[in-house]
Amino acid sequence: MVVDEIVFYGLNDVDSTKQEYGRITIEAIDVTKDSEDGQMSFKLTRAGTEEFTFLQFSTFADTASFDAQQLILHKALGSNPNATLTLSGEDISPVDDELIATLEFEGRDDGGLVNFAKITARTGDVTGATGSGVLGVFVRDDNVETEYITIDGEAQQVIINSGIVLTATSPVFVTPVLGTPSSGTLDMSNITITGSVSEFNAALQCDSFIFATDNISALSASTVAQYNTSLTTETFAYIGVANAWGTVNQDITSNGKWQEGGVAISPIGKQQFWIPASSFKPQANDPAAGLTTREFGANNQNIEAMEFDDAADSSAYVTFRMPQNWDLGVITVNYHWFREDDEATPESKTISFDISAISLSNFVAIGSVSYGTPVTITDTSDSSAAEDKINISTFSGNITVQGTPADGDLINLRITDDVTDSTTSGSTYLVGVTIEYTTDAAVSTG
Repeated sequence: MVVDEIVFYGLNDVDSTKQEYGRITIEAIDVTKDSEDGQMSFKLTRAGTEEFTFLQFSTFADTASFDAQQLILHKALGSNPNATLTLSGEDISPVDDELIATLEFEGRDDGGLVNFAKITARTGDVTGATGSGVLGVFVRDDNVETEYITIDGEAQQVIINSGIVLTATSPVFVTPVLGTPSSGTLDMSNITITGSVSEFNAALQCDSFIFATDNISALSASTVAQYNTSLTTETFAYIGVANAWGTVNQDITSNGKWQEGGVAISPIGKQQFWIPASSFKPQANDPAAGLTTREFGANNQNIEAMEFDDAADSSAYVTFRMPQNWDLGVITVNYHWFREDDEATPESKTISFDISAISLSNFVAIGSVSYGTPVTITDTSDSSAAEDKINISTFSGNITVQGTPADGDLINLRITDDVTDSTTSGSTYLVGVTIEYTTDAAVSTG
């Protein structure tokens, strides 16, 4: 119900006819005693006849509506030309995480007026001088509003609740979390990921985390490891990134080290190869009994093995060339074996092999390098059968290859049956050994 109106008239430029140009209308929206509400409308004439409401205030809906394509805030000239739009939501009893203001963006779809996006402001911490705020950016997708970006002042965090892609050319990032790096540098050394894996994944709400840029450096190894640990089965990818494992656009077939989920996926690292018993020879001094073939069971299964008898310490050796990408450091060894049991009742027996190695470098006299102190590997056989089961030892401790190892060297590895520490009765048979070593390049050439 209209309570009062002020109408503004003027003349047109043709026939001096009085024309309405605008009006201010006061309406009673709710006339219930003690709960009365009113509404004020500012209406302007458009295109000669159409009356259009540009501005409207309502105490009933507690709204102020502005209907125009452009809102201009203008401050008069002065020493502080700062025009400010303030959205104020005051609560007599403020609490943490309380919505205080919303800026909505509406438009029409084929069904009518729709809120396509909005920005909200919430209280974070309302404690006196340490108060903080939270800003949220919501976007509608499949008719559902989702908070895709959250800016938390207290935590000094920008949380992106979607697939994350940071794309830049020679970027400069300056934030309290990332620090103040030089131009073109993303310094993540101060970032620490806390919380459980599920909390981290829930916060990201994505399966991939990608840095895409032509100029990011100083991505610390510890930070990448933290991301890999937290993301578990998800993917943390780097595009054109220099880091502790390689260089920008590095060809990892020649060098470099990359990880996925904290596990090395390049060929740089621990590698193994097998040396069968047929490659071993009895040593001239205190020799092993020799290479033999044993046949087992009704299936006529044959195994070739180096035999060591139980009469005295005896040795066998093998000479081989290490791969070119060996880092020239220590090696470790394990062995496969079986035994002969001449006792009436099968029982568990222990074998003790001493292993040592030397390198034979270019121009080094054969026999001039001492084997040094051997590393002992003790293994205990299964007691449920006499000589029908393969036994596999653990890997040895570090074996230092004596001499001065160099790329391309021959290695002479000696294995000795130490009968003093062994409890076998009858012969012991070595089926072969596994050599484990560390590489320093992805490929072996030269």
